[in-house]
Amino acid sequence: MTDVTAFLSPQESAGGVWRLWVDTTLLKKAGGVQHDFPAGPTAPTVADRIRALAALGFVPADPTPGLVWRWTELPSFSGEGVTVVGETLVRPLPEATGGTGRSGIGAAQNDD
Repeated sequence: MTDVTAFLSPQESAGGVWRLWVDTTLLKKAGGVQHDFPAGPTAPTVADRIRALAALGFVPADPTPGLVWRWTELPSFSGEGVTVVGETLVRPLPEATGGTGRSGIGAAQNDD
C-alpha cells in the first residue's frame, strides 16, 4: 500500500481557513483532495483532522494515538511573518472511492 503526504496550513488567500490536502500524485491521480476547516487562530484538533482525512478516503499511516505531524515554518506569502505547514503520512482507506464524500465538519472537495 502506498503512503502519501497530507498537509495542513492556514490559507491567507482564502480568509485564513485551515486547509488539509492530500497529494494523490503517487496514487496515479492528478492533483489532490482537500478539506477546508473554518478560519481560526489555531490549527484544527487532531481528532478533527482524522475525521477530515477519513471523509477524504484516508487514514493515518502511523498508528500512534494522536497522529504524528511534522511542522515547518515558511515565510508567509504576504512577506510578513511566517506560515506554518504541517505534514504527515497517510494511506488510502481500502474501501475508499476517491474521497468525494462530505464530512460533518465541512465540505470535502475533490480536485481531480
